[in-house]
Amino acid sequence: MKSEKVFAEVAVLLALFTVTLLATSTRATAQQEFVLHSFNIGGTDGFEPTGNVVVAGPHLYGTTPPGGPNSRGTVFELAAKRGVWSETVPHPFDFNGTDGGSPSGLFLHAGKLYGTTQGGNTFEGTVFELTYTAGIGWTQTFSYSFGSNPLVPLDGQGPSSGLVFVGSNIYGTTVYGGSNLNCGTSGALVGCGTVFELTPASGGGWTESVVYNFGSLTDGQGPGGIVFYGGNLYGATQNGGAFGEGMVFELNLQTLLETDLHDFPVPTGGADGAGPNFGLVVDPVTGNLFGTTSAGGTFNYGIAFELTYDKATKIWAETQLFDFDNTGPDGAIPSGLILDKSGNLYGTTLEGGTNNAGVAFELSPGTPWTETILYTFCSVSTACPDGSFPSSGLTFDTNYNVYGVTQEGGANGWGTVFQIILHSFALSASPGSLTIAQGSSGISTISVGSTNGFTGAVSLAASGLPKGVTASFSARKTSSTSTLTLTASATAKIVTGATVTITGTAGTLVQSTTIILTVSP
Repeated sequence: MKSEKVFAEVAVLLALFTVTLLATSTRATAQQEFVLHSFNIGGTDGFEPTGNVVVAGPHLYGTTPPGGPNSRGTVFELAAKRGVWSETVPHPFDFNGTDGGSPSGLFLHAGKLYGTTQGGNTFEGTVFELTYTAGIGWTQTFSYSFGSNPLVPLDGQGPSSGLVFVGSNIYGTTVYGGSNLNCGTSGALVGCGTVFELTPASGGGWTESVVYNFGSLTDGQGPGGIVFYGGNLYGATQNGGAFGEGMVFELNLQTLLETDLHDFPVPTGGADGAGPNFGLVVDPVTGNLFGTTSAGGTFNYGIAFELTYDKATKIWAETQLFDFDNTGPDGAIPSGLILDKSGNLYGTTLEGGTNNAGVAFELSPGTPWTETILYTFCSVSTACPDGSFPSSGLTFDTNYNVYGVTQEGGANGWGTVFQIILHSFALSASPGSLTIAQGSSGISTISVGSTNGFTGAVSLAASGLPKGVTASFSARKTSSTSTLTLTASATAKIVTGATVTITGTAGTLVQSTTIILTVSP
């Protein structure tokens, strides 16, 4: 099965009271999905992308664990210009020396890209930093290699999840390594994972230290991604806990004490999940935690859950928000979640959906929570040019449209970067035609119409102007209307029915409208 292949990789690359609130309805909605790039094996391009992408204006960054000129993976960049995307590879990885290989996700902070890899000079993984310099491009300016003692890597082994900044420090997790050597088989000394900290060094670079070692007694094992809120780090482990199926933890950064918030039970067809393979997302207003499991639930295809803290009892309670199924349009084996400003959750599933190639979904709060299928992959043809098997979560742009990657499908069959338009805009011009004499001007009102609650500002530009005609806007950037003035000089070219195109840009969104212009003597 596809899930066996990918979650074998994810396992290496990545984690009281139970209240059940089942969501039983699944709605489908027609959203636009666009493939921004199809990967291809060979050459400088990577393939089989994984990890959440980073969206920064008209630029998008991500990683491919295999491929590239050194066959060790890439950091790729997609740039949009007037709605057309082009790909470059600013950093191909090389297993030799301090450079890592098989990268797994990125984080953008203060204009620099940070991420983790396998490999490095001890082959236990790295944290890297890429810095952009005008005229030069992206270069690697720092790399930390785990496994200072390769026989027993007490500083961690196998970083694979996203990084977070707290002040000037970086925090992350390693799936293995650390001082609690309880996770090996046949007597092998294998650590159960760590939370590590990188602090700025006085002479430049970073200094690593372990702030927590997993694996004592009923503690979790194999942590995934972490999130910071209220002085604490929150995350989940894939294994361990009271029942061996993973747990959710809180780590106080002042005391460095860990608290077990919830233990997942052995899957028996009940309501709770098992095996949280991804990190958590926190509601910045309430502090509630949201996450997913890859197994458990009624159908054993995973659940979406919420953890809520009761200040009176000082107890965290888990609520099941949605029970994934592998039949019908519903997805199966969910990825990590993201949260919008209205409290809706978004994610992907590795499998399930009508074509059993995964879906992108939205979960909306209510009693019960409701799932909306935003897009079902492999919907164009059996060759899946629209992508198949999205193994990572989604990322918002500033307009709350979502982006992600699929490990397979696309024009070449080796994965895609995709965009799903949830909120957009339309442009209109009134009047839509103008006749102006040489030496005079005319005006048209350009209006921005909202689609599905779009609220962003749109930058306007005019093109296709006849010789001697200039354009000016009362507002070059607007979320409502702008008055366009077209002025013909005394010597402007006389034309009939020229098409002037008005283009609006908001982040990666591009829309246009036209004005038919006649210039008379």
